[in-house]
Amino acid sequence: MNTLASFVKSRRKSIQLTQTEFAKRAGVALTVLRKIEQGKTNLSVEKVNLVLRMFGHELGGVDSRRLVLAVYAKCISIGLFRSFIWSFFTIK
Repeated sequence: MNTLASFVKSRRKSIQLTQTEFAKRAGVALTVLRKIEQGKTNLSVEKVNLVLRMFGHELGGVDSRRLVLAVYAKCISIGLFRSFIWSFFTIK
């Protein structure tokens, strides 16, 4: 699974910027970027989005009902209906 921390860190490194350079360009404090890359969970959504926008992404809410329906439709289309039903009812 690609966590927010690993996503930001790997993308930042791929564009060859230090944490200091990246934080300045993103418009956030260096401590904010460090917290994100360390996987801290007490972050402001606005600050996280400032960082993510540097890569063309944004954090937002997800309607779980739509997500389940989208997964269901995809499973049906590729013939995995039984797998979908099994995984859906065994989620704890």
